[in-house]
Amino acid sequence: HSFQRPHLRTPIRSLRNIGPATEAALNFAGILDAEILQEMGPDIAYTALICSGHASHFIGYYVLVMATIGSPLE
Repeated sequence: HSFQRPHLRTPIRSLRNIGPATEAALNFAGILDAEILQEMGPDIAYTALICSGHASHFIGYYVLVMATIGSPLE
């Protein structure tokens, strides 16, 4: 048997503009790493947040959009 190293996933907080509270909310919604967030995109990720009970607010959506494209908040 060969040893297989598990794929290391990137923490969501490593994305620009994502802090610990947003990462925790995304994790609670089932989005566990930056790769999943990037793959889902901001629309589906925001829907997952709302469906998990997170309060809706346009800033939360804006943060996800900017994080997934790598832009600073301005």
